[in-house]
Amino acid sequence: MNKAIQIATEKINALKTKNKYELKAKLQMIDYYLMDNVEALGKTDVEKVKAHKWRSEMLTKASRLKKFDLLKAQVVKLERHAYAPEMNCIHFKSGRTFSTPQKTEFDEALLYASYHLSEADISHYSSPNYMKHFQN
Repeated sequence: MNKAIQIATEKINALKTKNKYELKAKLQMIDYYLMDNVEALGKTDVEKVKAHKWRSEMLTKASRLKKFDLLKAQVVKLERHAYAPEMNCIHFKSGRTFSTPQKTEFDEALLYASYHLSEADISHYSSPNYMKHFQN
């Protein structure tokens, strides 16, 4: 086995997971690095593989997976505009909308939102009391 592949395998397998999102992220990393792109990984410099921030990558992926699930539970529809796709947006149960320009598929729009919103933002968009800020 190539040294870079061996190091990546050890680093990924050594990652500790605390919840289902971290576990799913770790499994995605195994698929990506050790299944789908093993040839490219084998050609990668060993020092780059050693220096890679494996835990940070897993936590970032886990955060996006969690935000995607939060969005899936709170978003009721994707509004699409055939002649003005830059106006596409998702609608939250609370009545608020978030712009998802050019996104025409529901999951694609949720993925876009998961990259652009924090968990706090999602909570804010999902809050049924958001209009209280504007009322006297």
